[in-house]
Amino acid sequence: MSIRNALIIIFRYMGFFPYRFISKENSKRIIQILSPIENGHELIRIGAEKDGGYLLPDDLNGVEVCFSPGVANNWSFEKDLFQKFKIASIMYDGSVSKPSDLTNEHTFYKKYIGSSSFKDFISISDVLNIDFKKFTGDLIAQIDIEGGEYSIFNTISESELMRFRIIVVEIHEIDRWIQKRYFDDTINSMLDKVFTTHDLVHAHPNNHGGYFRFKGYKFPKVVELTLHRKDRAKLYGGYREIPHPLDADNV
Repeated sequence: MSIRNALIIIFRYMGFFPYRFISKENSKRIIQILSPIENGHELIRIGAEKDGGYLLPDDLNGVEVCFSPGVANNWSFEKDLFQKFKIASIMYDGSVSKPSDLTNEHTFYKKYIGSSSFKDFISISDVLNIDFKKFTGDLIAQIDIEGGEYSIFNTISESELMRFRIIVVEIHEIDRWIQKRYFDDTINSMLDKVFTTHDLVHAHPNNHGGYFRFKGYKFPKVVELTLHRKDRAKLYGGYREIPHPLDADNV
């Protein structure tokens, strides 16, 4: 028996088999996807100077409320958003208690966001159809739920996505994107859906998450993306330069 066949038997016995990598074309697609475009809106910073602060397009007038899953111990984004634009936030986090300094303008639910509603979880569809039912105008989202963002984007409908003028999301586990099966089953359809309705206008690597190398490129394992609905674009002028002057290291 060859060494290769012996290893195959061992891997199968252990319930593990080495994964295949994505194609060169899909690795180039990831690079292109993570390259923000110029859509005619200046970027502004909302939130803390380091972790908790994000760059958004200066297109917040008329936004009704912010959907904010993932609070932990830092809600500087929601504070700054209300102070500057009077946009309140509805926050969700099952891992922490309601922040002690939360003001009356904001709402907190001790819930996780999941693919369906059960026990301590609530689905994005139920969030929009129940908690956000009274809001008829544009929303924004600030999502940082340590990998749970995939369940949001893979279960949200296109019409639900269109309710969000701006989405800021921290994407985790980018290093899993290079696994062919994971990319085909989870990432590919998610990207097709999101970029049908929104443009990427800013990308910022979270330096706390580390980096990995693949096919000669260096990728962040965690990246903060700012998405802006396509119908809000003023113009298209190629790619934006990054880092932006308002960017700051997370740590």
